[in-house]
Amino acid sequence: MRSAKRLCWSIICGNGFWKISWDDSIGSSVKVMLDPVMGQPIVDPLIERLFADNLRQAGVDPAEFEQEVFEGDIKVDVISPFNVFLDDSAQVFEDCRYAICSHAMSVDEVHKRFGVKLKPNAVNRYPDESLPGLYSFRSGQVKENVREVFYGYFLPTPERPDGRFVVFTKSPDIILYDGSWPYPFQELPLVKFPGLRIPGQLWDTSVVEQAVPLQKELNRTLSQIVEYKNLTLKPQMLAPVGSLRQRITDEPGAIFEYNPVAGKVPESIPLPGLPGYVVQHLQDMGQRLKDVFGLTEIMQGQVPPNVEAGVAIDLLQEAAVDRLAPQILMMEKSLERAGNLMLALAKEYYTEPRMMMLNGGAGSRPRVEAFDRADVLSGIQMKVEAGSGLPRTRAGKQARVFQMLNLGLISPAKAYKYLDMADFKTLQAQFQADEDQAMREHEKLIDGVSINGAAAMEAEAQIMSVMQNPEFDPETGQAMPLDENMLQEAMDAGLRPLPFENKAAHLETHATFMKSKEFEVLPPDVQARFFTHYQLTQQAMAEEAAPTGEPPRVSLQLRGAVGPTVGSKMLNQAGVENVSPEELLEPPLDTVVIDNKDKPNADEGVAGEQSQIQQDLLDKILEEEVMASQKRRNMRLEEAMKVGF
Repeated sequence: MRSAKRLCWSIICGNGFWKISWDDSIGSSVKVMLDPVMGQPIVDPLIERLFADNLRQAGVDPAEFEQEVFEGDIKVDVISPFNVFLDDSAQVFEDCRYAICSHAMSVDEVHKRFGVKLKPNAVNRYPDESLPGLYSFRSGQVKENVREVFYGYFLPTPERPDGRFVVFTKSPDIILYDGSWPYPFQELPLVKFPGLRIPGQLWDTSVVEQAVPLQKELNRTLSQIVEYKNLTLKPQMLAPVGSLRQRITDEPGAIFEYNPVAGKVPESIPLPGLPGYVVQHLQDMGQRLKDVFGLTEIMQGQVPPNVEAGVAIDLLQEAAVDRLAPQILMMEKSLERAGNLMLALAKEYYTEPRMMMLNGGAGSRPRVEAFDRADVLSGIQMKVEAGSGLPRTRAGKQARVFQMLNLGLISPAKAYKYLDMADFKTLQAQFQADEDQAMREHEKLIDGVSINGAAAMEAEAQIMSVMQNPEFDPETGQAMPLDENMLQEAMDAGLRPLPFENKAAHLETHATFMKSKEFEVLPPDVQARFFTHYQLTQQAMAEEAAPTGEPPRVSLQLRGAVGPTVGSKMLNQAGVENVSPEELLEPPLDTVVIDNKDKPNADEGVAGEQSQIQQDLLDKILEEEVMASQKRRNMRLEEAMKVGF
C-alpha cells in the first residue's frame, strides 16, 4: 500500500516521499512497576511483587505506579510533497541540509507523545484539497479535528555540530521537543522517489505535468467538434424582426408560423464544412499524449505483422520502455537507500530479537526467523538489482529460460522458478517441496539434530549390540575395542540423506547456502556436519546413478608375445576376476559346432596334429616365462649379496 501511494505521488507530482524513523511508542508493549522514589522500573519480579503487596496494604492501587513501556519499531510514513519543505538553497535532494515535514495528529496523540494539551487547528482532509477548487466536495468535515505538527530535521553542520531535531506547532507557536540529532546515520530520514529530473532544480517534474497542456488542447478541440455537431443538427436561424411568433424547438411534427417581412423569410445560418485539419489536429494531440506516457503499439498490445516469437516481442517491449528506464532505475536506488536506512535503525535499536517472516518464491511457504542487531552487524546490506523493476513479457522471459536450459547454464530444478507460467502452482509446489525440505535440513544441521532418524537409531542399536556382546582377544583375553570405522559410520548415520528425497535439488540448495556469508560465520563443528551431509548425499546420488544388471562381458583376443601371466592380469583388470595363468593354458572351447551328415568328417589326424603343435607352443612359452622369472630372481639375489658384502 505504501509503495502504491508513493508511486502515485511520484507519477502525478514527480515527487514522492517516505519518512523512515524510529518510533518508541509502537510495537509490542509490557507494563512495568516504577519505583516512586527513583522513578526507575523495578526489574526483579520478587521486589515488584513485594512492592505491589505493600501498596495494597496501604490502600493504594498498584496500577497507579505501573507504566506501559513499548518496544518501539521502525516506522515508515508516506508523505505527500505538499507536506514536505526542503532546503531551498540546495539544487538536488542529496544536498539538502534540513527538511521539515507536516503531520496531522489527533490531540490525544500529541498529548501521549509530548505531554502537551493542544486544541485542534486544522481539518483532516485529502492532500489535494490544499489546492483551491479540487475535491473540496469530498470532505464534509468543516470543524477542526486535528493538530498540525511540524517535524524539523537539521543535519549536523559546522554551525550545528550536533545537528538538531525539533518538533513544533504553530498558532500558537510551541516547541514540543528540541534535541540533538537522534539518528545513527548522517543523512535526512527522507527517501525521495523522483520523477523526471530537471537539471539545477530541487523539485522534479512528471509525465502528468507534461501532459496537462496537451490534454487541455485535446479537450478544447473535442468541445469545439461537439459544438459544431450541435449547430449542424440544430442550426441557428436568421429571421426578420417580428417574422417569427414561436420559438423553434426539436418537437417532431411541430408547425412554426411566420410573417414574411419585405419578402424575406426565416432561414438557417449556413455553416461551412468541418475543415480536414481539425481531425488531423485531434489525431496529432492524441499521438502526442501517447508519446508522453510512452504508449507505443507494443505497449498497447498491438504486435507488428509477422512477429510471433516471444524473444522478438520482448525485445520490442524493452526498446519501448527504455525511455522509462532512467526513472525506474532512480526509484530502485531510492528503495535501496530506504532499506539501508532501516538496517541502520535496526542496528541501533533492535536490541531484542524480532520475528521476521521470509516469503520464498515460486509458492514457497514463508519462514519465520528471529532478527536482531547481531544479524545487521554480521554484514547484511540492501542491494537492489539494477533494472529489476523494468517490465518484461512472459513469452520473452520463458524463451530466455528455455535457451539457458538447453545450453546447460541452469538446471531444470532452477528453471521452473523463472518460467512465470499460468496454472503452474501445483507443479511449482512439487518442486518447492524439495527446496523446503533442504532448508529444513539446514536448520537441523545447525541445531545438531539428526536428519535420518531411522539410520541413526539403527547404527545406535548396532553399537549397543557390539558393546553387549564384545569379541575377546585370544592372546590377552580382554574385550576388543570398538572399530573406529564402525564408530565413524555410526556418527555419520544421522547425516545420511533420506531415501525418498530429491538429491539433485538438495545438493543445489545445500551448495547455495554453503557459499553464503551466513555459512562462513557458523561454528566449525556445524560446518563439518554440512560437509559430511553433502558428501554422503553425493555418494548416495552416485550409487543411484551407477548402472545395474549383468557383469561386463569381455571379449579377449591376445596377439603377439603376450604370456598367460599378462593375459590373466588384463582379464582381472577388465572385470573377469580370479583368472590364473594356468587357466589360460587350457585349450579354447568350440564356439560353433556343426554336424553335417552330407559331408564326411574332417581329417581327425590333421586336427589332432594342429592341437598338439599349439599345446607344445604354449608349453614352450610357459617354460620360457618361468625360466626368465627364475633368472630375474637370481640376478636380484646376486645384487643383494654384493651390497651385503
